[in-house]
Amino acid sequence: MTHAEAPEIRQKANQVKAKSYIAALDDSDPISGPLIRRAAAVALGNLDARAAVALPRLTRLVREEDNEWVKIAAVEAIRQITESDSPKR
Repeated sequence: MTHAEAPEIRQKANQVKAKSYIAALDDSDPISGPLIRRAAAVALGNLDARAAVALPRLTRLVREEDNEWVKIAAVEAIRQITESDSPKR
């Protein structure tokens, strides 16, 4: 791996992480309970703008989720992702 390849590899790793976290948001999976969905939303928020692909799913989670902790985590993740994606003043 060259120094020039490192950013591309990190970007691909972040995409894989985001896809895994998005899959964990699925409430139809019996294994994925509210604690898993909340943790996935928090993790997506921590990825900031790199998780922008998750915004539609997080928005749907806010509308449809019954668990308030999960909703709050999804709202916070949306805030983190959109604020990190907007130009700084």
